[in-house]
Amino acid sequence: MQELGAGILDLNTMSTSNRDSVGQPIGTAAAVAGVEGSLRLGRFHLLVIGINTYQHWKRLETAVNGARELRDLLSRDYGFESVRELYDQQATRVAIAGELAWLVDHCGPDDSVFVYFAGHGHINRRTGTGSWIPVEGGLDEADGPQGVAAGWIDNSFVRDHLKACPARHILLVSDSCFSGDFLRGHREAPAIIDDHYVRRSFQSRSREALTAGGLHPVQDGGLPGHSVFTGFLLHVLRDNDRPWILPSELHLRIRNGVAENASQQPLLGRLHDTGGSVEGEFVLFRRGFGTLEAAISENERRLQEEIRMAEVRREARQKQAAELAARRAELAAKERQLDELRKQNEAARDPGTQVDGLDEILALLEEIERKETELRQREAELEAARQAEERRIAQERAERLATEKRRFEENVAKYERVLANRLATEALKRQAWQILCRAHEVVPCASLPGRLEWVDDVVREVVPKAPGTSPAPVSPPGVPGLTRGSFENSLGMRFVPVKTSADGTQQVLFSIWATRVQDYAEYAKANPAVDQTWKDPVWEGVKVTPEPTCPVVCVSWEDAKGFCAWLTQRDRAAGLIPASAEYRLSTDVEWSWAVGIGEAEEKAGAGRTPQEKDRKIAAGTHPYAYPWGKDWPPKKGAGNYADATAKKVFPKFTVIDGYDDGFATTSPVGSFPANPNGLYDLGGNIWEWCEDFYDGKSGSRVLRGSSWDCSDSSYLLSSFRLNYGAGRRFNRCGFRLVLVGVLVC
Repeated sequence: MQELGAGILDLNTMSTSNRDSVGQPIGTAAAVAGVEGSLRLGRFHLLVIGINTYQHWKRLETAVNGARELRDLLSRDYGFESVRELYDQQATRVAIAGELAWLVDHCGPDDSVFVYFAGHGHINRRTGTGSWIPVEGGLDEADGPQGVAAGWIDNSFVRDHLKACPARHILLVSDSCFSGDFLRGHREAPAIIDDHYVRRSFQSRSREALTAGGLHPVQDGGLPGHSVFTGFLLHVLRDNDRPWILPSELHLRIRNGVAENASQQPLLGRLHDTGGSVEGEFVLFRRGFGTLEAAISENERRLQEEIRMAEVRREARQKQAAELAARRAELAAKERQLDELRKQNEAARDPGTQVDGLDEILALLEEIERKETELRQREAELEAARQAEERRIAQERAERLATEKRRFEENVAKYERVLANRLATEALKRQAWQILCRAHEVVPCASLPGRLEWVDDVVREVVPKAPGTSPAPVSPPGVPGLTRGSFENSLGMRFVPVKTSADGTQQVLFSIWATRVQDYAEYAKANPAVDQTWKDPVWEGVKVTPEPTCPVVCVSWEDAKGFCAWLTQRDRAAGLIPASAEYRLSTDVEWSWAVGIGEAEEKAGAGRTPQEKDRKIAAGTHPYAYPWGKDWPPKKGAGNYADATAKKVFPKFTVIDGYDDGFATTSPVGSFPANPNGLYDLGGNIWEWCEDFYDGKSGSRVLRGSSWDCSDSSYLLSSFRLNYGAGRRFNRCGFRLVLVGVLVC
């Protein structure tokens, strides 16, 4: 799930390269000058362990998801190049011990190590110390002689390995019960975190632990898809826009949110007796900063730029004020001269003297008039500049309000999805309501789930009406929960009606976006035999689907059909769709109607089969010859195609000249505007499998829509048909669902 405000959060194998996924240098061996001499930046290692499904302990719901999202976030945004991971059945005691030993054997003295564990933890009642529970761990430490058979991993065992690890920095993050036993002392964020503090922290060895709680149980869940602790941890890391972030800052920014949503208090402290320094802190660098000095320089540049701009504005205001004051003073002096001259002439007795003074009087009057004119002109210039500045400020405010409104609308949409989800308990709905209100600084009148609205640029709570004042939503017959015209299924996939005939009598429910990674992950979890090519595909070292909301790729036509059958059975069993309904791929004809050229192909007699219709609606001949319009090249924001961003990452790519959509590979679904039918990404992002044979009889299947690596104008035509064998998998091919067998209103 994507982020909801500050609360509901959406929530690789080793690389021998010294570069991150987009080629940025990370952990280079560049020397960094410091007070202790030459300091080298080593590699950044990540070990993540997440266990949901235990052999003996109660199943957890969020540990694996949290571990994987943290892995993706740290790899993508913070440049961790060495990633090792254990999930569920992989996370045995032997495997965990082996990974800890690997860190001891392979980390260098300049390296940094981040260890994350999410799973069950418990207190050994014999020793009074905390332990991690591996997947096969017994229910009691006394299950066997001296507790050996239980297979627990005592905190001291973990600590001993981290003590033996030669890395300069180690940060242990534990989202498990009784994890506070790792700590000695408590660490608060310093009053000032500046360049000097960061440099000193990085130069000193550090051994720190950030835990979900103390010597008490902690909450599994609490936020959709995540524990409260890991959810807020991901949010803070994702929200950070500075060149670095420190554990003390992480702790400061997550503890209040966790404490407000669960009866636990995150702790930060030193791993005692492991060789760390009181002055040391782990520094998480944002991707793209290969050295400590590079990050410090960027931070200093930003700070100095802010200071410089503030000083420029202050000096400009002072200069304008001084200039006006000087002009007013000069005018006042001339007026005093005129007054003095009047007095002299009035006192003069000799008429000739008064006449001889006329030239002086006239010159002074004319000079005063000139000065007044200059003053009025300058005042007008400054007033125009002031008004321009006010317009700029108003424009910035309007843009900020527009951004805040979009964020509000996105958060409300996610909140409503929580309310509509059949798995959401009343307690979770109340919690979602409280988080939504906090995110938009609203003090709710009631603790029950309610509604917020945007009125006059302010978010307000909607006062609930008395029961019975509003009619209940109307559902089409036979489809529980399907409000008129649209539908959301058990995976949160949204469907809207699309007409597939000129008179509108034929319609089908189309998914508004392609099937996402997170959707397919549910299918794969329920069907372990599913081919795993879809999982974390990579092209030239770069992740093709970096987010769970990206469209799934590397799935064949046959894989897509298997997903359709599974989801049909699942939603029928849940009572979400009737027995007559089913999910399937769209037909080639339906896809044409969805993109806007269905009627044109029929009228033009383009052909009967997809092969015959291929490229029959040419550029410039139809309002939707391309998904964005009739002409080439694509308009800004038209979709995710081969662009300037991809060229930076893949220099050999052929791209669309002058076009940049901001994504090198796939983008999260819905990143670009929907078409008139309310459908996203019908052009670009991925090729979409359709039901049909390309030639109408046998052989290869049809794909429509082009993809993130396409730049050829003919491939981007709405009428272009690609064809592949039904069993083939590519990192540019995915699928979109339709729902049929229901009454569409």
